[in-house]
This record gives sequence, C-alpha cells and structure tokens, in this order.
Amino acid sequence: MKRRWILLPAACGLAGCFLFLGCGDDHAKPEIEEPADYPSATTIDRLLENFQQAYKERNAGEFERLLHEDFTFVFDPRDVGPDTWPEPTWGREEEIEATGNLLGGEPNREDLVVERVRLEWTAGEPHGSPDDEKWRRVILAPVDLEIETVDANNGDRVFLVTPGGYETHLHVLETEEIDPSTGEPIWKLVKWEDKPPVKKAGRSPRTEQFTWGMIKSLYR
Repeated sequence: MKRRWILLPAACGLAGCFLFLGCGDDHAKPEIEEPADYPSATTIDRLLENFQQAYKERNAGEFERLLHEDFTFVFDPRDVGPDTWPEPTWGREEEIEATGNLLGGEPNREDLVVERVRLEWTAGEPHGSPDDEKWRRVILAPVDLEIETVDANNGDRVFLVTPGGYETHLHVLETEEIDPSTGEPIWKLVKWEDKPPVKKAGRSPRTEQFTWGMIKSLYR
C-alpha cells in the first residue's frame, strides 16, 4: 500500500513543531539489527560513540553496559507528573527497563512499536562537572532524535521527534573497571540531564513533539 504522510501541528505551541503520521504497510514485528562489535569505552569519545551506535542499532544490551551502577536520569522539571514520571529522577533499573522496551521492539502503552531510530548530536568538549569533582560533563547541543514507530493495531506510522535546539547534559565517570585487552580504565555514564528548550503543554503521542524523557517514559 502506498504510504500517505500527514503533517499535524504540534500541541506544544512552538512554531514549526510537528509530528508526522503515516498510513501504510501492514504491521510486522520490526527486525532488530544484529549487534555490532563495540570497543570498550576507555575514552569519553568512545563512550559517546557507543551510546549513539547502540541507539541507532537498537542494542539495549550495549546501552546497559554503559550505565554506572549509580546512574540517574533527571527529567526536565516541566515533564514531571502523572503522564510522564511522578518523580524528578529515576535510576538505573528504570532506565534499563524503559530503554530495553523501546529498543527491543516492545509496544508501549499506546501500542507503538519502534522500527527505526535516527540520532545525531553535536558534542561539546568534556569539562568538569558541577555535581562531582570526579565526574566530567559533556553537553550535547543540539540533539536530533527521531524514532519511527508503527501502531500495532492499525499499521499507522508515527514519528516521535525531539524539538529543534534540544539539549542534553551527560555526566561521565572513569571507573575502576579495567578493559582486559588494553589495561585501560572504562568510562561510564553516571548522570543524564534532560534540558529541552520547550514549553510544557497538554500532551498526546500523536499531536506533539517529545522530550527524550517523555519518549522513554512511554516505554516504562
């Protein structure tokens, strides 16, 4: 069936803020790409590359390996609430569950199944974290995340996208874990802050753009 694309104005109230809907092919379980070989994250650059690649290839296992045992995700304060997450943060367990469902092809509470992920960003130079002298912080700005999903009920294609100018702060830590092949310590992600430049509004997964925290919470 030929796909038809519909451009809907977003509910977030920003100019040029859209979500794409498509009606098309019958739904089928998405094919998950075979995991690639990921070099150990012995540098901050390698950690970022593995993070990005794991999302694009929908490799939840590799993403999990990047998370420190004390990992925390911090929601934008405007996202905190019953429709997203009732607390300002969640921990490693919630992050693994949400990302595992998202990347692993599980339907979310709106029966949307992820079929493709596009993720691009511009990373700033690592610098000292204001939260802990042992950490380093990397600011990703802008982040361009687009997740193509299919409605398990009717086969419609729904695109979940982050707003223009979206910003994310990643805090990383050099751990005592050693890469056996190089003898170098491994870096891990210890804190992730959602800092999107958007206004909160009434939300519907079919009528507005999403923060990264909103997207992940749909799969929790």
